[in-house]
Amino acid sequence: MKKGIRLLLALVSSLWIWISCSLPTERIQVASQYKPSALAELAPGQSKYTSSRKVNLQLSSVKSTEMSIRLDGNCTESALIPWEPKVDLKTITLDGPEGNYKVAILFRDEDHFISECQIVDLVLDMTAPSKPIFKPLNSRISLTTRTPDFIFEPAIDNYSPIESYEVRIVSAIDLSAVTSWVVASNKGLDYEFITSVLVQGSAYQIELRATDKAGNVSSSSYSESFYAGVAFDFKYVASDNSEVNCTTTGSCSFFPGVYRMRMQLSNALAEDISLTVKTIESTALKDLDFFEIDQGVTISKGQLYGEFYIQIRNSYEYGGERQFKISVTSSWNSVATEVLVKIPSTDVNETATSATQPVFLEVAADRTTCAKTATKLYCRGPTENFATEVTALAGVSMTQLYAINNGFCWISSLGQLKCKNPNLPPFLVDSSDGLLDVTDFTSVKQFALSPTSTTICAVHNNGSVRCAGDNSNYQLGNGLANAPTTSVLLAEFDNPGVEPVIKKVVIGGNFTCALAISGSVYCWGKNNVGQLGQNPGVLSFSLSPVLLAGFPNFTDIVAGQTHMCGYSSTQGLYCWGNIPGANSFTFIPINVSTNTSILQLAGNASGSCYIENSTGSKKLYCFGYNFDGELFSNHIGRILLPEAMTVLTNEPLMVSMNNNSNSSCVVLVDGRAQCVGGQGVSMGKNLKNFTENRPVNSRFSLGFQDIIMSRGTHCLKAADSKYYCHGTNLFDTTKYNFYNVEPEIIGNGDVLSFDQGEKDFQCYIDSDKKVYCRGDNTYGQLGDGTTTASSTFKYVSVLGTNNIQLALGSAHACALKENNEVWCWGYNFNSQLGINLATSSPWILATPTQVTGLTSSPIQKIVAGLITTCILTSDSKVYCWGSNLYGHFANGVFTGSSLAPVEVSVPGGVLKLYVNNGSNFSCALNLQKKLYCWGVNQGALGDGTSVNRGSPTLINFPSEVQIEELAITDYASCARTSSGQLYCWGINSLGSLGDGTTVNHFSPQIVSNIQKGATKLSGHYYGKSGIGYTANFCAIVSTQTNKSDNFCWGTGATRVPGYKHYQPVNFLIN
Repeated sequence: MKKGIRLLLALVSSLWIWISCSLPTERIQVASQYKPSALAELAPGQSKYTSSRKVNLQLSSVKSTEMSIRLDGNCTESALIPWEPKVDLKTITLDGPEGNYKVAILFRDEDHFISECQIVDLVLDMTAPSKPIFKPLNSRISLTTRTPDFIFEPAIDNYSPIESYEVRIVSAIDLSAVTSWVVASNKGLDYEFITSVLVQGSAYQIELRATDKAGNVSSSSYSESFYAGVAFDFKYVASDNSEVNCTTTGSCSFFPGVYRMRMQLSNALAEDISLTVKTIESTALKDLDFFEIDQGVTISKGQLYGEFYIQIRNSYEYGGERQFKISVTSSWNSVATEVLVKIPSTDVNETATSATQPVFLEVAADRTTCAKTATKLYCRGPTENFATEVTALAGVSMTQLYAINNGFCWISSLGQLKCKNPNLPPFLVDSSDGLLDVTDFTSVKQFALSPTSTTICAVHNNGSVRCAGDNSNYQLGNGLANAPTTSVLLAEFDNPGVEPVIKKVVIGGNFTCALAISGSVYCWGKNNVGQLGQNPGVLSFSLSPVLLAGFPNFTDIVAGQTHMCGYSSTQGLYCWGNIPGANSFTFIPINVSTNTSILQLAGNASGSCYIENSTGSKKLYCFGYNFDGELFSNHIGRILLPEAMTVLTNEPLMVSMNNNSNSSCVVLVDGRAQCVGGQGVSMGKNLKNFTENRPVNSRFSLGFQDIIMSRGTHCLKAADSKYYCHGTNLFDTTKYNFYNVEPEIIGNGDVLSFDQGEKDFQCYIDSDKKVYCRGDNTYGQLGDGTTTASSTFKYVSVLGTNNIQLALGSAHACALKENNEVWCWGYNFNSQLGINLATSSPWILATPTQVTGLTSSPIQKIVAGLITTCILTSDSKVYCWGSNLYGHFANGVFTGSSLAPVEVSVPGGVLKLYVNNGSNFSCALNLQKKLYCWGVNQGALGDGTSVNRGSPTLINFPSEVQIEELAITDYASCARTSSGQLYCWGINSLGSLGDGTTVNHFSPQIVSNIQKGATKLSGHYYGKSGIGYTANFCAIVSTQTNKSDNFCWGTGATRVPGYKHYQPVNFLIN
C-alpha cells in the first residue's frame, strides 16, 4: 500500500515539473505543508558589508537534501543552477565588481518538494574610505593627562558607511606610537583623548583614521604638534648656588630684597617656552606693588630650568608676617604653578603686645577715645588712664568707629548709623535706650560729623548723600540758609549710578566736602579761607555743592578745621584753605608731598597726618601745628611740610584725629593702640634706638641714578637730574625738627655733580658748571670768603664756570676744572688743601685757590678723605697730599703729612680710587678689577684681620666675582659686583653688614637678599655710640627699567625719647 502511495506522489511530482517547464511564467503552488523549511543567513562573524569576495552563509532546512544558490537574486526554477548537496555552512565567492549583491537560496527534499526562496543581501566593498581631515587644534596647550580638544572633517566612502574613527598619540619626532588605538565616540565633534603616559614638555601628534562597515581602514591623518603640560618646581637659589625648593616645602620666606628664582623642569623641553609670572592677591594684602620680576623669563630648548629675579619691598598694609602667592604659567600650559611667598615682620626693637591687652583693630580719638577689637569695644574719658569695655556692645559688628565728645558713633552690620551719647539734634535720635538709631540714616556706608557733632552727613550705599543738623554755615548743602528739622538728601548726588557717585564725605569746622568715585571733589559751606577750593574774594560761601575744577583726581580726602587735603595716587598729597603751619591760606591746591604711597589720611584743627609705605615699612607723616604733641612729635612748634614721626614703637596700621580735640591715636601692627596729645592721654615712656640689620627699602621712586651719603643724610639722584635728600637736617635752619625723612630736592634738574662734607656742608655743580654750597661754614668750607653758615646754597663765584668734579672732605673741599686745574678751600691744618698758607692759624682758607705742582697728566678723579686729598690720573696713577695719619700714602708708616703730592703705588695700576671722608683707610680697584686696601684697619679693610696695613693689601673675593664699586667707612665696607650683588664686611654690632645678624666679619660676606640689580652704592659712618660702632649703607636696586628702590641697612638716626603726652602711650584697659 505504502509503495503505491509513493508511486502516486512521484507521478504527481513529475506532472508538476512538466507543467512548470511548459509554463515558466507561472509557479505551480503546492500546499505549504509539503515544502521543506528554509533559513539562510550570514555566518557568525560575517557582515552585510564585506571587503572579501569569500562570504560564509549559515544554511538550515529540515528534510532538505539539496540546495541551489544564485548570486543574481533570481528565484525562478528555470534560472536555477544544478542542485548540489545541502550543507550547513557554505562559502560563496563574489566574483563580480564591487557593489550590492542579492544571493538567492532554494532547498529541495528527496521528494523534490522545494522551499521558499531565501535572499541574503551583501555589499562588496574593497576600497578604503577617504582619510578624515583635522581642523586646527583648539589649543596647543595640554596637561600630561589629556590631549587638546580637536575637531575633524568626516571621511567619505563609496559603498559602505563609516563604522568608526580611531585615535592614538604618536611621537611628533618619528610618529612612533605612544598609545594604542582608541575609538573616538564623538565623531567629528570636540574630543579629547585621556591618557596618563605623556612626558612633560615632550612633543606629540594625534593620529586619526576611519574604518568603514566592510572593515576597510583609511590612511591616517595627523594633527598639529602639541606638548604635554609642564609642571615646575619653584626654587630659590641662594648666593652659594644652594637651592630651597619652595614647591616641596610649601612656601619660601623672604625679607625685602632681590632674589634669584629658578623654575625647574623634570626633563628638557622640545623648544623654547616663555613664562608668565604674577602675584595672586591674598586677604592679607591689598596692594602688591612691592613685588616685581625682571623682564623676560624663558626656558630654552634642551634646558632643564629658567631663572628670573623677584624684587620685594615692605609695601604692605597689615602687620606681622605677610604672604602672597606667585603664579607661573607657561606658553604650553594654562594651568598655573603656584607657590606661597612669606615676608617676615621687620625687626623693631619693641616687645609685642602684652598678653593681658587685647589686639585692637581700630581706634577713634576725641575727648572720649575708643578702640575696638574683633568682638569688643573699649572707651575711656578725657580724665581716665584706663579704658573699660562697653559691655552693651559686646559681639556687635560695627564699622567706621567715630568718637565724638563724650560718646561715639558707628555703622551697624545692616548699614544703620548708630550713636551713644551723641550731641546730635534731638529730632535725629530716639533716646530710649542710650544706643541710638540715627533717624533716616540707613543703608549707610560712610559718615562724618562736625567738630561739635551738631552736623552729620552720610553716604548711602547707592552713592547719594544725606545731611542733617546745624546749617549756620550752609554746611548741609541743601541750597537753603535755614536749618531744617529733618534730614535732607542732596539733589546733586541723588542720581544712583550717574556721576557724581559719592564714596566719602568729610566735615570741617564750617564746611563739607564729598569725594566722588571718579576722583572729583565737591564742597559747600563757608569759604572764608579758600577751604572750598574757590577764590574767597569771588565766593565767600556756597549753599550747595560746587566742583573743585582743575584739581587732580583724588583717591582720598580729609578735612581739618579750616583746611582740606586730598591724596592723588599719581601726584601725591595736595592741601588748600588755611593749611596748617603755612601761616597763610590758598584756594589753589598746593602739592605738599609727591608721595604716591599714602594709605590713609587724617586731620584735625591744627594739622594733618598720613600713613604711607614708600620706604618699605609703614610710617606716619604729619605737618601743621604741634601744640600738644597731637602730631606725634617730641617738639612743640610748626612743621611746614610732612615729616616722618619717628616716635612710634611699631609700624602704624591706622591713624585717628578729630577736629574737636588735640589728641590723636594710632593702631600699630602688633595690635596696640597708642595715643598722643592733650586729652585722654597718660604719661609717656622712653623709646629704644632703632637699627636695621638687613637691607630694607627706605624709599621707592622712579629711575634713581646715584646715591651719596654723609653723616646722618643721604641723597639720591633721580632721572630728572635732581638730588632728593633726607635724614638729619643740618642745613635748613628754618626747621625746628632735626630729622627729615620727606626728601628735600636739591637743584632744579640741573645737578651734574654733588657731594657732602663731614662737617655738615653740601656742594653741587649745576648745568652751567658753576659750584654752589650751603651748610656749616666754621672752617670756610662754603668757599664764599666768610665763615658764616648758610641754610641756602650760595654761588662760589671765585670758581666761575668749567667745574666738572667736586670732592668734599671733613671740613675742606676741592673742585676739578675742565682745564685739569684743581682748586681747594676750607680747613688746612693737615695741608689737605695742598696750599701753603702764609699764616699757621686758624689754618682756614675761605676762598678757593688753585693747587699748584700737580702732575701734567689728565686728572680723571679727585677724592677727599677726612684730612687728605687724592687724585687719579689718566695713566692709572694715584697722588695724595695732606695727612698720612691713617696711612693714605701707603708708605708703610702712619705719621706725617705732605703739602706736595705723594705718589701711591698700587699693584696693577689704578682703575678706581676710594677715599672717603667717613673712613680712615683707602682702597683701589686695579686695572684687572682686583681690590686692594690699605690704612687703619678696624675690620673694614676686608683682609680677614683688624691689623693696620701700611701698603696695598689684596682683598679676596670668589673667582667669578668682579667688583664694580666700593663704599667704605671706618667700621664697615661694602662692594657692588658687576652682576648687581652686594658684599659687606667689618664691624656688625648694629647690622652694618646687612646679613640679618650682628656678627662681625672681617672678610667679604654676601648680602643674601640683594642678589641682583644693585646699580649704585654708598655708605657712611656715624661714629661710636653707646650701643656699638655705627655705619649705614644704601644701594639703588632695580630689576625693572625706570624703577628703582633705595635699600638701606645699618644704623639710621636714633628714635629720640619723648616725654609727657608728646610721646605715644599705650591705650590700656583696666
